Amino acid sequence: MRPSPQSNQSILTSPLLTSLPLQLSLYFDSYYVLLYTIIELLLFIYKPVALPYPSHLIGWETSAFTFLTLIHICRFFIGYKANLIQSKLSLILFLILCLPCLVGHIYLYNYQTYVLRIDQVINVIEIIFIVFEIIIGIITFISFTHKPII
Repeated sequence: MRPSPQSNQSILTSPLLTSLPLQLSLYFDSYYVLLYTIIELLLFIYKPVALPYPSHLIGWETSAFTFLTLIHICRFFIGYKANLIQSKLSLILFLILCLPCLVGHIYLYNYQTYVLRIDQVINVIEIIFIVFEIIIGIITFISFTHKPII
């Protein structure tokens, strides 16, 4: 069955609501998280060797960091898809996943056993990325909810 020309016309004239700033932020943040993960792994190797690190805490902090990295991967995938297919539910899930990432980076910024200056710098950059993505995600969600009906 062939679609009617009127339905094709409405598809062609519907406005594109995806957010370029959100997509660019997710793109650059995904590369930054890769760099961040490499630096943080090197720091997790350096700290127990150079500093008197309690053995029971290194496992906890490494596990928390691994969990944070997995949440980042899920967050990027859901954020990309939510923006491209203009899905409000997926965008809400993306915004919800931003919160544990934000809490995790605040923990790594301030509450680790040993916080080095490089820990603070790389975590502040990631916190800025996440806050920007939350703000742009909320704006994008509002634009998705006020989608004009044609």
